[in-house]
Amino acid sequence: MLTQYTDNKNIRSLTAIDLGCGTGESTRKLLRYAGKVWGIDLSPKMIGIANRKDMDVKFQVENVLIMNYPTNHFDILISRGIMISHIPYGSQEIAIKEIARIAKPGALIVYDYLHDLTTRQEFLNYSAKKASYDKRGMTKLLKTCGILGKYIFSGEAHERVNRVAIILDDKKYEKNLFCNDK
Repeated sequence: MLTQYTDNKNIRSLTAIDLGCGTGESTRKLLRYAGKVWGIDLSPKMIGIANRKDMDVKFQVENVLIMNYPTNHFDILISRGIMISHIPYGSQEIAIKEIARIAKPGALIVYDYLHDLTTRQEFLNYSAKKASYDKRGMTKLLKTCGILGKYIFSGEAHERVNRVAIILDDKKYEKNLFCNDK
């Protein structure tokens, strides 16, 4: 998806962020697609490990629910490692709206998410409830958040993790649903 998105674009002018970057391994791949790359994670320990790696990336401890980036800042926003399913249950709308806030119109956003855990016994015993979705549920969540764009899903019903890529419309979101502007 990244290759298709960056085709015919000046990669050096693109900005990218890895949301929930952990130790920065997935962030490294973004350097091929953007001239300026950031990685954020809530864990200072993970960011400490990422900062020790020899990469031209700005790693920061940051909470995805309220980020210190300007509105319309990033061209590519990647959330691998099911970050959207791991944030506190019920906060997914806040995170999606905040991520859309920092995305430029026409940006690419990619979310990995846990797929339909209600049928999976191994996840029913977690101490913290995890957000999980099927394709219909993820579409509903994105539309509830007012996210406008082309949704491209990958993953199968039997897989634990699925993915949605969103190429945002130039409008980015529906009016009155987006209230976290800075």
